[in-house]
Amino acid sequence: HGHKLAVVSAGTASVTAHATVKPPLPPRGSGSSGGGAGGSRGSGVHDGAAWDEAVRVIAELCDSHGVGAVAVGDGQNSREAQRLVAAAIAATRRGGGRLRYAVVRENGASIYSASDLAAAELGDVPLQHRAAVSIARRLADPLSEFVKIEPAALGVGMYQRDLPAKELGARLDAAVEDAVAAVGVEVNGASPSLLQRVAGLNRKI
Repeated sequence: HGHKLAVVSAGTASVTAHATVKPPLPPRGSGSSGGGAGGSRGSGVHDGAAWDEAVRVIAELCDSHGVGAVAVGDGQNSREAQRLVAAAIAATRRGGGRLRYAVVRENGASIYSASDLAAAELGDVPLQHRAAVSIARRLADPLSEFVKIEPAALGVGMYQRDLPAKELGARLDAAVEDAVAAVGVEVNGASPSLLQRVAGLNRKI
Protein backbone atom coordinates (compact mmCIF):
# COMPACT_ATOMS: atom_id res chain seq x y z
CA HIS A 1 0.00 0.00 0.00
CA GLY A 2 0.97 3.66 -0.07
CA HIS A 3 2.04 5.87 -2.95
CA LYS A 4 4.75 4.39 -5.15
CA LEU A 5 7.45 6.76 -6.44
CA ALA A 6 9.90 6.42 -9.30
CA VAL A 7 12.45 8.84 -10.73
CA VAL A 8 13.10 8.37 -14.44
CA SER A 9 15.71 10.02 -16.64
CA ALA A 10 14.11 12.24 -19.26
CA GLY A 11 16.77 11.39 -21.83
CA THR A 12 17.17 7.62 -21.47
CA ALA A 13 14.00 6.69 -19.53
CA SER A 14 16.24 4.76 -17.13
CA VAL A 15 15.17 4.45 -13.49
CA THR A 16 17.41 6.37 -11.08
CA ALA A 17 15.43 5.94 -7.85
CA HIS A 18 12.25 4.47 -6.43
CA ALA A 19 10.51 4.57 -3.06
CA THR A 20 7.17 4.23 -1.27
CA VAL A 21 5.50 6.76 1.03
CA LYS A 22 2.49 6.03 3.22
CA PRO A 23 1.00 9.39 4.13
CA PRO A 24 -2.08 9.70 6.36
CA LEU A 25 -4.88 12.15 5.70
CA PRO A 26 -3.76 15.60 4.56
CA PRO A 27 -3.79 18.35 7.20
CA ARG A 28 -7.03 20.22 7.74
CA GLY A 29 -7.24 23.25 5.49
CA SER A 30 -5.00 21.67 2.84
CA GLY A 31 -7.48 22.41 0.08
CA SER A 32 -9.69 19.33 0.07
CA SER A 33 -13.03 20.27 -1.46
CA GLY A 34 -14.94 17.03 -0.90
CA GLY A 35 -15.44 14.16 -3.28
CA GLY A 36 -12.67 12.07 -4.77
CA ALA A 37 -10.37 9.85 -2.76
CA GLY A 38 -9.31 12.51 -0.27
CA GLY A 39 -12.52 14.40 0.38
CA SER A 40 -14.49 11.37 1.48
CA ARG A 41 -11.96 10.72 4.26
CA GLY A 42 -11.88 14.23 5.68
CA SER A 43 -13.30 13.26 9.07
CA GLY A 44 -10.30 11.11 9.98
CA VAL A 45 -7.42 12.00 12.27
CA HIS A 46 -4.38 13.55 10.66
CA ASP A 47 -0.88 12.45 11.66
CA GLY A 48 1.15 15.57 10.96
CA ALA A 49 4.53 13.92 11.44
CA ALA A 50 3.80 11.12 8.95
CA TRP A 51 2.45 13.60 6.37
CA ASP A 52 5.51 15.83 6.78
CA GLU A 53 7.82 12.85 6.37
CA ALA A 54 6.11 11.84 3.11
CA VAL A 55 6.43 15.43 1.84
CA ARG A 56 10.12 15.46 2.84
CA VAL A 57 10.88 12.20 0.99
CA ILE A 58 9.30 13.42 -2.25
CA ALA A 59 10.91 16.87 -2.03
CA GLU A 60 14.31 15.27 -1.39
CA LEU A 61 13.95 13.03 -4.43
CA CYS A 62 13.04 16.06 -6.56
CA ASP A 63 16.03 18.02 -5.29
CA SER A 64 18.65 15.29 -5.37
CA HIS A 65 17.73 14.11 -8.89
CA GLY A 66 16.92 17.47 -10.45
CA VAL A 67 13.37 16.43 -11.28
CA GLY A 68 11.80 18.67 -13.92
CA ALA A 69 8.20 17.39 -13.81
CA VAL A 70 6.11 15.00 -11.73
CA ALA A 71 3.52 12.60 -13.15
CA VAL A 72 0.61 11.63 -10.88
CA GLY A 73 -1.59 8.69 -11.85
CA ASP A 74 -5.32 9.32 -12.22
CA GLY A 75 -6.37 6.18 -10.37
CA GLN A 76 -7.44 5.52 -6.80
CA ASN A 77 -6.39 8.20 -4.27
CA SER A 78 -5.17 10.49 -7.05
CA ARG A 79 -6.55 13.56 -5.28
CA GLU A 80 -4.57 12.75 -2.15
CA ALA A 81 -1.46 12.14 -4.25
CA GLN A 82 -1.87 15.49 -5.98
CA ARG A 83 -2.11 17.34 -2.67
CA LEU A 84 0.94 15.49 -1.42
CA VAL A 85 2.98 16.27 -4.52
CA ALA A 86 1.91 19.93 -4.46
CA ALA A 87 3.10 20.20 -0.86
CA ALA A 88 6.38 18.48 -1.74
CA ILE A 89 7.02 20.80 -4.68
CA ALA A 90 6.54 23.82 -2.41
CA ALA A 91 9.01 22.26 0.04
CA THR A 92 11.81 21.77 -2.50
CA ARG A 93 14.91 23.95 -2.35
CA ARG A 94 13.59 25.73 -5.41
CA GLY A 95 10.35 26.43 -3.57
CA GLY A 96 8.52 25.05 -6.56
CA GLY A 97 9.93 27.36 -9.21
CA ARG A 98 9.17 25.89 -12.62
CA LEU A 99 8.59 22.39 -11.24
CA ARG A 100 5.02 21.28 -11.87
CA TYR A 101 3.00 18.09 -11.77
CA ALA A 102 0.61 16.62 -14.33
CA VAL A 103 -2.09 13.98 -13.98
CA VAL A 104 -1.45 11.01 -16.27
CA ARG A 105 -3.78 8.17 -17.25
CA GLU A 106 -2.66 4.97 -15.60
CA ASN A 107 -4.78 2.55 -17.64
CA GLY A 108 -2.88 -0.69 -18.12
CA ALA A 109 0.01 0.28 -15.84
CA SER A 110 -0.64 -2.57 -13.42
CA ILE A 111 -0.95 -5.03 -16.31
CA TYR A 112 2.39 -3.86 -17.71
CA SER A 113 4.07 -4.08 -14.28
CA ALA A 114 3.26 -7.79 -14.02
CA SER A 115 4.24 -8.61 -17.62
CA ASP A 116 7.31 -10.44 -18.90
CA LEU A 117 8.26 -7.28 -20.80
CA ALA A 118 8.37 -5.24 -17.59
CA ALA A 119 10.45 -7.96 -15.91
CA ALA A 120 12.93 -7.82 -18.79
CA GLU A 121 13.08 -4.02 -18.90
CA LEU A 122 12.93 -3.37 -15.16
CA GLY A 123 14.51 -6.44 -13.63
CA ASP A 124 16.24 -4.35 -10.94
CA VAL A 125 13.02 -2.52 -10.01
CA PRO A 126 10.66 -4.17 -7.48
CA LEU A 127 7.35 -5.31 -8.96
CA GLN A 128 5.35 -2.85 -6.85
CA HIS A 129 7.26 0.12 -8.30
CA ARG A 130 7.11 -0.81 -12.00
CA ALA A 131 3.70 0.80 -12.56
CA ALA A 132 5.10 4.08 -11.18
CA VAL A 133 7.93 3.85 -13.72
CA SER A 134 5.42 3.37 -16.53
CA ILE A 135 3.38 6.38 -15.38
CA ALA A 136 6.49 8.56 -15.21
CA ARG A 137 7.59 7.50 -18.68
CA ARG A 138 4.14 8.28 -20.09
CA LEU A 139 4.61 11.93 -19.21
CA ALA A 140 7.90 12.10 -21.13
CA ASP A 141 7.02 9.89 -24.11
CA PRO A 142 3.46 8.54 -23.98
CA LEU A 143 3.49 6.76 -27.33
CA SER A 144 6.60 4.72 -26.54
CA GLU A 145 5.07 3.59 -23.27
CA PHE A 146 1.49 2.91 -24.34
CA VAL A 147 2.57 0.62 -27.20
CA LYS A 148 3.88 -1.80 -24.58
CA ILE A 149 0.33 -2.52 -23.48
CA GLU A 150 -2.29 -4.49 -25.38
CA PRO A 151 -4.74 -1.90 -26.74
CA ALA A 152 -7.75 -3.72 -25.25
CA ALA A 153 -6.25 -3.20 -21.77
CA LEU A 154 -6.31 0.58 -22.18
CA GLY A 155 -10.06 0.88 -21.69
CA VAL A 156 -11.08 2.02 -25.16
CA GLY A 157 -14.83 1.98 -24.49
CA MET A 158 -17.52 0.58 -22.26
CA TYR A 159 -18.77 -1.80 -24.97
CA GLN A 160 -15.42 -3.24 -26.01
CA ARG A 161 -16.20 -6.57 -24.28
CA ASP A 162 -19.30 -6.93 -26.45
CA LEU A 163 -17.28 -7.00 -29.67
CA PRO A 164 -15.58 -10.05 -31.22
CA ALA A 165 -12.13 -10.16 -29.60
CA LYS A 166 -10.28 -11.00 -32.83
CA GLU A 167 -11.87 -8.21 -34.85
CA LEU A 168 -11.46 -5.69 -32.03
CA GLY A 169 -7.81 -6.65 -31.65
CA ALA A 170 -7.14 -6.21 -35.35
CA ARG A 171 -8.83 -2.79 -35.43
CA LEU A 172 -6.98 -1.61 -32.34
CA ASP A 173 -3.64 -2.84 -33.66
CA ALA A 174 -4.27 -0.96 -36.91
CA ALA A 175 -5.12 2.20 -34.95
CA VAL A 176 -1.87 1.93 -33.01
CA GLU A 177 0.14 1.47 -36.22
CA ASP A 178 -1.57 4.54 -37.70
CA ALA A 179 -0.65 6.57 -34.62
CA VAL A 180 2.98 5.45 -34.77
CA ALA A 181 3.12 6.24 -38.50
CA ALA A 182 1.66 9.70 -37.90
CA VAL A 183 4.08 10.55 -35.08
CA GLY A 184 7.16 8.75 -36.41
CA VAL A 185 9.95 7.07 -34.46
CA GLU A 186 13.59 7.77 -33.71
CA VAL A 187 15.14 4.54 -34.94
CA ASN A 188 18.31 4.80 -32.87
CA GLY A 189 16.44 5.37 -29.61
CA ALA A 190 13.11 3.61 -30.09
CA SER A 191 12.31 0.56 -27.98
CA PRO A 192 11.64 -2.83 -29.61
CA SER A 193 8.00 -2.49 -28.53
CA LEU A 194 7.67 0.73 -30.52
CA LEU A 195 9.56 -0.54 -33.57
CA GLN A 196 7.24 -3.56 -33.77
CA ARG A 197 4.37 -1.15 -34.32
CA VAL A 198 5.98 0.37 -37.41
CA ALA A 199 4.19 -0.85 -40.52
CA GLY A 200 6.19 -3.63 -42.18
CA LEU A 201 8.19 -4.53 -39.07
CA ASN A 202 7.67 -7.24 -36.49
CA ARG A 203 9.69 -9.09 -33.84
CA LYS A 204 11.85 -10.80 -36.47
CA ILE A 205 12.34 -7.95 -38.93
